[in-house]
Amino acid sequence: MSAIAAVLQQWPSIAAALGAAGGGGLIVKLLEHGRAKRKQTDEVALDLVKRLTARIETLEQAQAHEREVCEARLSSVRHELRNVAANFDGLLLALKYASPERIQEIVADVLARRAAAIQPIPNLASAAARQEVAEIALPG
Repeated sequence: MSAIAAVLQQWPSIAAALGAAGGGGLIVKLLEHGRAKRKQTDEVALDLVKRLTARIETLEQAQAHEREVCEARLSSVRHELRNVAANFDGLLLALKYASPERIQEIVADVLARRAAAIQPIPNLASAAARQEVAEIALPG
């Protein structure tokens, strides 16, 4: 037992000798490798977050633009509906109180007003350009 006791008493100097011989260097290298691997994983994750954030911002911008286009289309339809309703009310009122000789003249006048109210959108190359012209031509 005395030999084992002697070895145990000398353990710190044995561990120091092994560390100097390269055993400790191996542990340091393993720890450095683990840190570098975690750093790479973190960089990949942060890069993914940046790309997804940019993609979300692009989608939100596209969604906002689509919402504006839909609002413009809806506004145009509302405007056209108001024009049709006003022309129809005018025609009914005229037919109610007009003499039979003037009915043809009144109908022609209402048709002319309707044709003036509906302005065709020019033939443009892209749908976006046509929409921009429609937004300008038919304000809310």
